[in-house]
Amino acid sequence: KTKFLFYNRVPKCGSTTMVSMMDQLAKAKGEYKGSKWTGFTFVQSPDFDAAHFAPEYETRKKIVREMTGHAKQLTKVEVHDGKALFERHIHFIDFSEFSTENPVYMNVLRDPADLRASGYYFFRDCVCNQVPAHGDDFADEWCKSDWHRKSAEFCGLDINTCYGDLDKCSALGMSLGGSELTDFICGASSSDCDDPGEHVKKLEFTSHAAKRISWSPKFDKKVNRAISNVHENYRWVGLLDYLEDSLSLLKHMLPTYFGKMDAHKWGNMDVAPDGSDGAATHAYAKPNIKTKEYMMADPYFQMEMKLYNYAKHLLACKMDACGLTPVSNFRNATDRDLEVQGDRKVTAHLSLKGEAKRP
Repeated sequence: KTKFLFYNRVPKCGSTTMVSMMDQLAKAKGEYKGSKWTGFTFVQSPDFDAAHFAPEYETRKKIVREMTGHAKQLTKVEVHDGKALFERHIHFIDFSEFSTENPVYMNVLRDPADLRASGYYFFRDCVCNQVPAHGDDFADEWCKSDWHRKSAEFCGLDINTCYGDLDKCSALGMSLGGSELTDFICGASSSDCDDPGEHVKKLEFTSHAAKRISWSPKFDKKVNRAISNVHENYRWVGLLDYLEDSLSLLKHMLPTYFGKMDAHKWGNMDVAPDGSDGAATHAYAKPNIKTKEYMMADPYFQMEMKLYNYAKHLLACKMDACGLTPVSNFRNATDRDLEVQGDRKVTAHLSLKGEAKRP
């Protein structure tokens, strides 16, 4: 009987919608298949600091000790039948590193090109808007050291005009590159997950760097470790682009947590971190075909695509094995908001709700 889930959520991959859904299902309210719905204790983390995403050994040890101790205490919460779900933005931690059984891991990935575009606009808007911190909202303070980069030219570039002239875009100081999906799923516990580009910084990818950085065994090692984690250490990995299908599988695989969930409703919902309709914020140009071709020159992006395609294949296989018919047939991806302002808003939103709890 599953009682301890961990959603180590990748930023800007529909996690606000997921957390909203979990928040509702956590309540011991109503019935499911003729029995009382007991819900679960939902432990939310207020830590959105990217500097904490990849914890060092001692920090990992502390997290594992505190989380397992907290989960053990929560087994005594009778109203929820002892069930608990933790969520936090953090790279995968292998609890066996500390002779402890892993929790049931789950996560959501998304199209790597859209994720990269989201990160691009997140940095651009931070530099261009320069909203000072207020209350519990750190606003645009996280990129304050880059505020000097603001210019009409910098703020006028979208993801496609930037990739159309990578040398110029990089010279302006624009944030590019990265492998967030692979970083989160590969994790913090293995040296296989170290930066395969070594001394070449991921966020300084330019057309010149593309000639300098090429695929190597280190990239293979990292993405294969991430794929191995998806296969062996994650009970469920959904795709934002096929969220309804993903959620149908989730409720089938973990019915004591998600059996009552309406997969069609939540699979077609787009919740912004401030509680508003995320679908109302489509205002950013998405990567076009030419931009995606440029992205594929980057071995970090190649890792992302390899991981994403594996997760998509595994999702289809699991649905078939469970006798579930996908509504998408895995051909027509759902167009989703880029969630550019997600992490900047969510801290204040959680504070207003008064529900943020650090595991």
